[in-house]
Amino acid sequence: MNISILLHLAALTQQPTAVTWPLAGLSSELTFIAHAESNYGKYLNHAKHIKGPFDTAFGSLGLKPSTAHDTYIKSPQLRIKFPGLEDKGLFLNRFWRDAQLYMHCANFHWYSLRKNTSSLSRAVFSWRWGLTASRAATEVTVDSDPYVVKYTGMTSAKR
Repeated sequence: MNISILLHLAALTQQPTAVTWPLAGLSSELTFIAHAESNYGKYLNHAKHIKGPFDTAFGSLGLKPSTAHDTYIKSPQLRIKFPGLEDKGLFLNRFWRDAQLYMHCANFHWYSLRKNTSSLSRAVFSWRWGLTASRAATEVTVDSDPYVVKYTGMTSAKR
């Protein structure tokens, strides 16, 4: 059976338990992402992706399971800490219910974006639109993006 069909069936039969806010151990830079994505976990009803639950944003950070799984697969540390989750269906079910897995995948993904982008604004843009879109975007596009503007405004107000 096709993995997409299995993931869709899993989504129909098992509703995710939202990861609560706050997440102990979360990178402080992701705090503002949580505000932009869900008002710190208050609004968790993210729009469903046409590809199904594996590509639908989840939790207080709006992290997609597909992104988290890709991060997991690329990280030996995550695979040691959370063994046996290479299968997308198994990963999805655990991701929906395990705040530690969610938090660690978010942190590792964020650190990867920070390492692979030239600025905080570009990392924020990458969180929202993806690294490929970030690499193709001009500085003007990044700096004027509403998501980046909101993030920048929140971080400026905090100082």
